[in-house]
Amino acid sequence: MVFEQEIELLSIIILLELSIMYLILSKFYDRLKLNEQRLSDLMLLQVFREILAFVSDQDIVEQGLVGSLMNMKDRDLLDYLRSKIWDIRSDLNTISDRIAKFYDVERSLNKIRSYFFQIRWMLVITIIAIPLSLILPKELSLVTLGLAFSLELVSLYYNFISIFLYIRLSKHYSDALKSLESL
Repeated sequence: MVFEQEIELLSIIILLELSIMYLILSKFYDRLKLNEQRLSDLMLLQVFREILAFVSDQDIVEQGLVGSLMNMKDRDLLDYLRSKIWDIRSDLNTISDRIAKFYDVERSLNKIRSYFFQIRWMLVITIIAIPLSLILPKELSLVTLGLAFSLELVSLYYNFISIFLYIRLSKHYSDALKSLESL
């Protein structure tokens, strides 16, 4: 009986921590909902800004057109392209990184949204399970406490992941703002 009371006390303490973390996460989630579209738009603008910079900086298309108009030999054009390949590669890597960041932001937004709703349901189930464990027979009480305890631990894990994802999204957001302000 003492063991069961200690587990109930531990579960209630974790439930309090979980509730506090959920409130913190809900503040983050509310801010994120307000800025979600803006963040996605900023990341998309960054991608297209890099693409436009790449297209405007590269004179390969222009050289190819001029070369064909001036009857430039294919060998000369290939030598010119060979000299430009490393510059093109680094620019394409930058574009690829921006696209990867854009999709990373989209995935992170979806994960936070999913975790937020999963945590809410786990919290509700835990709030129901703890008092239920007090009125059930001993064997069922221990099973109910085990279920509540495991849901609390998973919820805490999801809370931490969501907060870290939010911090990473904030960093992406500030980087995107700095990048666009430098224009």
